[in-house]
Amino acid sequence: QYQVPRAIQAANKLLNRDQIFAMISALGTPMNNAVLQKQLDLGVPNLFPYSGARSMGEPAHRLKFTATPTYYDATRAGLRYLMKKQGYRSVCVQYQSTDYGQEVYEAVLDELNQSGLTITQSGQHQPTDTEFTATVAKMQDAGCQVIVLGTIVRDTVLIANTTRKLDWDVALLGTMASYSSVVIDRGGEAMDGFYATTPFRWLEQETAGRRVKRWIEDYTARFGHAPGAAAMAGYTSASIVVVALQRAGRDLTVEGFIEALEALRGYKSVFGNVYSFGPDKHNGLSAPLIAQVRNGGWRRIAGPLTIRRDASVLSQNN
Repeated sequence: QYQVPRAIQAANKLLNRDQIFAMISALGTPMNNAVLQKQLDLGVPNLFPYSGARSMGEPAHRLKFTATPTYYDATRAGLRYLMKKQGYRSVCVQYQSTDYGQEVYEAVLDELNQSGLTITQSGQHQPTDTEFTATVAKMQDAGCQVIVLGTIVRDTVLIANTTRKLDWDVALLGTMASYSSVVIDRGGEAMDGFYATTPFRWLEQETAGRRVKRWIEDYTARFGHAPGAAAMAGYTSASIVVVALQRAGRDLTVEGFIEALEALRGYKSVFGNVYSFGPDKHNGLSAPLIAQVRNGGWRRIAGPLTIRRDASVLSQNN
């Protein structure tokens, strides 16, 4: 339910009563942050959380592994790409008043500072807020050319719909948290043109390879709807864990599992991403793509984007 108290309750059950071996693809930045230290103290690996927070991998820890670019790096890369490609100079940011939203805000602040610019207008909101008319009108009056969103699904859709209601054609840039088919389904035409950074290419069954096409068909038959980014992330994470478990052998220990995972190089997922780890490299994939909603579907428009926090963030494929 994306609620920290319930996440803590669930994690306590898993860690104390069930005594789990590892936690895989735990959802949410605030939820992971709330339970991560206790989890690590108990020696339970946190594998590939569905969160791009820097805290998932920083500071480095032998039990922390990630498989996505951070929100911080991806937001900086995506914003730099749009500023270079579209010539945007007036940048605004609207973000949730959470750990996740703060990551996005800091990325925008640092990227603009690197370019000698400042944020034109910024705003915070609670994840439960539903009214954005005054906020968006204020940004419209400020002359924002692009609004970077530290939002998830509902607030992304509400903000996009509000810009349409105000007849304002402004670029919107989100993160992998809003890279979802649900955003398109709920937002409709208001989402056309929406940008998001993402580790995944969207699944197009018409152009998918045989393995991916079969996976889409099996998933759709089982769950009654087509898979999205969360399904891709979960399947990829589980696949990597299975390979590491197989390599660790039957006499499984945490240390043996970690060594097997750190030895994994060049693992290519069914979706085409390549993951590599090492003793000093626990982030298997750091380069994001940038996608855009066009004609009711996601389309990759650039990337992978090269991450360089202290200098430029340039697209390898414009």
